[in-house]
Amino acid sequence: MIDGHLKRVKPLVERLTLENKINLMCQYQEDIPELGIGKYKHGTEAAHGISWLGKATMFPQPIGLAGTWDKELLKKVGEVIGIEARGFYARDPEVNGLTLWAPTIDLNRDPRWGRTDEGYGEDPILVANMASALINGIQGDDPKYLRAAATLKHFYGNNNEIDRGFCSTNISERIKREYYLKVFKLVIDKTQVMSMMTAYNSVNGVPANIHPDLHNIVRDEWGWPGFVVSDAGDVLSLISEHKYVENTVDAVSLSIKAGIDSITDDHDISKKALREALDCGKLVEEDLDKAITRALLVRSMIGEFNKNNPYSNITEDIIGAEEHGKVAHEASKKSIVLLKNSNKILPLTSKDTGISLLGNMADRIYRDWYSGEFLYEVTADKAFKNNYARVSVCDGNDRVTIQDNTSGLYLSHDGSFTKEPTIFEMEEWGWGATTFRYPETKKYLTSLDNSISCEADSIFGWFTKEVFYTKQSESTQIITWNNVDTYVEDAKLAFKHKGATDGDIGISASTPLNPVYAGEGNFSIKQVSDGISKAVEMAENTKYPIVIVGNHPLINGKETIDRHDLVLAKRQIELANKVIDINKDAILVLIGSYPFALGELKEKYSTILYASHLGQEFGNAIVDVISGKENPSGRLPLTWYKSSKDLGDIMDYELPTGGKTYLYYKGDVEYPFGHGLNYSNIEYSDLKVNNKTIRSNDNIELSFKIKNSGPYDAREVVQIYIKHYGNRVIRPIQQLVDFEKVLIKNGESKIIEFVVSASEFNYWDEDSNKFQWEKGYGEIFISKSSRNNILKQKLELA
Repeated sequence: MIDGHLKRVKPLVERLTLENKINLMCQYQEDIPELGIGKYKHGTEAAHGISWLGKATMFPQPIGLAGTWDKELLKKVGEVIGIEARGFYARDPEVNGLTLWAPTIDLNRDPRWGRTDEGYGEDPILVANMASALINGIQGDDPKYLRAAATLKHFYGNNNEIDRGFCSTNISERIKREYYLKVFKLVIDKTQVMSMMTAYNSVNGVPANIHPDLHNIVRDEWGWPGFVVSDAGDVLSLISEHKYVENTVDAVSLSIKAGIDSITDDHDISKKALREALDCGKLVEEDLDKAITRALLVRSMIGEFNKNNPYSNITEDIIGAEEHGKVAHEASKKSIVLLKNSNKILPLTSKDTGISLLGNMADRIYRDWYSGEFLYEVTADKAFKNNYARVSVCDGNDRVTIQDNTSGLYLSHDGSFTKEPTIFEMEEWGWGATTFRYPETKKYLTSLDNSISCEADSIFGWFTKEVFYTKQSESTQIITWNNVDTYVEDAKLAFKHKGATDGDIGISASTPLNPVYAGEGNFSIKQVSDGISKAVEMAENTKYPIVIVGNHPLINGKETIDRHDLVLAKRQIELANKVIDINKDAILVLIGSYPFALGELKEKYSTILYASHLGQEFGNAIVDVISGKENPSGRLPLTWYKSSKDLGDIMDYELPTGGKTYLYYKGDVEYPFGHGLNYSNIEYSDLKVNNKTIRSNDNIELSFKIKNSGPYDAREVVQIYIKHYGNRVIRPIQQLVDFEKVLIKNGESKIIEFVVSASEFNYWDEDSNKFQWEKGYGEIFISKSSRNNILKQKLELA
């Protein structure tokens, strides 16, 4: 595919003037009409659907997509994303580019990472297979052109948000090769991916966007021909964050020399620095030629220079097609994980069953930063009412009034103060984070336009201005999302405390306002009704209470913010405990961007389900699984630890010494990587291995039988692990080498076959600087999770 496009691109580059080249070095590329090069923007966010360009089909978060363990399904999801990207491109090709900034393949070795929801799990084999399937769907099957170009991000060692702009990820060469780089290499081998984004962090002291591994490993060793884009603001952060260089000329020239082909930063500053670098000899024109050739190569591959390419007939009418919604529904229901069903309460097949939906996810859907604009939203209450005759709903939140301590007046939903109290719904997200919603309009209290009033339709934004933090004292003080004291005057101005920065709540930090001291201007929150008591009463009078709780993806961890802990918010724990104490048949449904540490809830509840934030088909998917329309088939892409204390330092990237991930963690866990139940009984037997003495170049051929003894059709995720008993280095406890999702009908038996390369037993030897074979003994396991091996065979490694 590439050679033909290079023949088209190289003559274009030869005809470019130096100024043309400078104008093509940034994210927003200028047009050159005389050469047939139009304006183009690199970077359309597409983590789980096209984001920020208008309404589009929205899928579960990537961590939920990973939970399907379904490669065929992920390709279908990718196809929808690629097709809708084409639809937006048809709408405005200068703004809606076809180089998509997805998928995120950073390995989730620590679930406290704020961006856990954007990744595909903690294991390189799982992540590589799922991401590759998505990419192949996005890019299409045409032999000459890409439907859209996916981007691998972020290269590499990126798994913490605190200090991410300047911290150093310190990794040994062995763990770098066996873990962090392995996933990039596998995806490059499995796909025609042509774009990669660097990470914000440093690796072993060198900022990622100028790291020699870009050139030495990715380009020279792997022979990858694609183009590299910096993350937003990251080139100039070499000055401001990393303190690695002192001026823009060095920042830009070092980045281009290291392999950055497209600068995502301030364009005027970057272009000025490019000119100065060329003038002083820190860059030569050939450096720009290499970068531009790679960037234009991708534009040629997506058909920019051939308007009659196979995808040119896709119009914007395709966005949100009915068939796309069906794929979103399929992905949502197949991502749900049945964690526990010890009393066989599920499925609830009778439509006349009395059900109560309790908790903060019972009647609403929350968006993460990379969620696009939903075409529609199916909440849990809507879906259950469509499927069951008797459904009651309680969000479990208190109703409160907010009173100004100085005047005695009450805050109204429109930001004014009145003698009559206005009732707000108060939602507590833990760690002091609180939101307030006006029940009549369902709009959130927000610090917007120099005032606070109920104007926000949802809790959303890079800065979530709908979140207030409460400090308990004699009265409850409300402060804004960034810990800046807030109150409302007649002029409706929000007070900015000393230390506030420009733009915190939409006004300049230098704006002269009268400060408020010592209790003046504080608000008191007074409870009008107790939400938990109401929910418990409903649970007591319902056959099956369903508690639906979880995190908010823009409050409890997100980009720039790591999680405080692995536990649920304190109020959610209280609600869940009180419901199960009053009704032992209660069902716990956890909605989260990441794993939770459940504590006593794990033992108290006999029935527990987990799902990521599922997007537009949220309610339908939950109902399908609970009702038995869908036999749950999701599996955990992450280990669920008992406590954050089990994880150690979030900056410890050296897996064996830190004991991180299922590969090296030896302690007890709540639920292991790969865990997931269904409503059927799947039996494994008759393992056969072609050879029990294995040499380094061999393939291990194995087969075994699975049987579904009922009572439902099922999709079983068959997992293959290996273990090496060598002692040259600390080996993984066991490691995934392959998996497959298999449909097996009630009463059916199937023979399952795999071929595993013996090279999976290799380790990276730091003395010889290559992968090596170690003789000894190993085992191969047929498993239902990383801690549930059903069949096994010992092997001699000769």
